[in-house]
Amino acid sequence: MRRKGGKANLEYQVHRAVDPAYEIITAMEVTGADVNEAHLMVSLTDSHQENTGIRAQTVVADNKYGTIDNFIACYDRGIKPHMPDLKESQDDSGSRKGIFSEQEFIYDKEADTYRCPAGKILRPKTLHKERQSIDYVASKKDCAVCELRAQCTRNKNGRTLKRHVRQEELEWMRAIAKSGESRRDIKTRKHLMERSYARAKRYGFDRARWRGLWRVKIQQYITAAIQNIEVLVRYGRDPRKTLAVGMSAEKIKGNMSIGSALFMKLLVVLVTAIKIRIRGRKGVISYWTAII
Repeated sequence: MRRKGGKANLEYQVHRAVDPAYEIITAMEVTGADVNEAHLMVSLTDSHQENTGIRAQTVVADNKYGTIDNFIACYDRGIKPHMPDLKESQDDSGSRKGIFSEQEFIYDKEADTYRCPAGKILRPKTLHKERQSIDYVASKKDCAVCELRAQCTRNKNGRTLKRHVRQEELEWMRAIAKSGESRRDIKTRKHLMERSYARAKRYGFDRARWRGLWRVKIQQYITAAIQNIEVLVRYGRDPRKTLAVGMSAEKIKGNMSIGSALFMKLLVVLVTAIKIRIRGRKGVISYWTAII
């Protein structure tokens, strides 16, 4: 990956899903540094469900994950998105800074038009199938003589708005993302994820021991397994605490203790990583929230 003003470096990114109760790492992906981490949200939540056996009801992430595609994916999966909206930070930067936001344009559902702050109409013009959005444009003549033009657009052709074909579902997800519960979870996530990665540095997490993505995946999965074993050692002796980590007593067969069963499942993670079967097939924890 080549950074601005510098030389190209061989770098990797590690993406994790962590449960908020005891910080068990429930899913992980390793990619090249040039991969947009927002594209990993769906695969991480799917892996979380596969590994734990329980579908996450809430996903907590930073604003890099707050994309339209991720909000729609959360809606389709029945997941609450507790992550800042990426669009809000983009609206206050670059050419969009200092101009009317989309919220100041009123949408008429029956007419399928927008009304701008000056009272002029924006009508649908272009459908973008790949992005699943529609462009709404104002009349070039209306914009040319508008007294509010300087506050509305810097485009010589006038103001354009983009509306997603599933805008109502998108707005519903964005409303959840702005809730008080979401803000609290986002604040908690910051400390939890920093702690998870900081602990991983004890085992050389921040430096690849070998070149090659598949080798780095092995290194990072073994590191995650060790961190999970630490959680087992810390909480696995007390059955009540072990239950809180997500293992129910009904799932334990024979005379095997709950702690021993968890330990065996964590060993499976180690063996799976060594065999380069990157995605675990055994659950370690069952929890309703995945923090990414």
